[in-house]
Amino acid sequence: MLHSLATWFMALVGKHGDIGKELPEALSGQKLIQDQIDLILVIPPIPDTHLSDATDKFRAVMMGDIKAWGILPSNVRVLNISRAKAYGVISP
Repeated sequence: MLHSLATWFMALVGKHGDIGKELPEALSGQKLIQDQIDLILVIPPIPDTHLSDATDKFRAVMMGDIKAWGILPSNVRVLNISRAKAYGVISP
């Protein structure tokens, strides 16, 4: 997760030109640096009843990086397939 975030950021600021060219339009543009970042981990088979606990554990593991990147803890979550589809993270 962290390597992906760092690589994306470096592509946004022009440090990875070849990767920057491959970014979809929705993930490119300097304005994104100012927007709030969502960190979403999709675990396909996890039942809805366990999402809250899994999210709490994910936030705890990511806390140092959440603070370093200025990400709101509420923007860090775990989703299952159905919720990821509803949230628009993956195609229906």
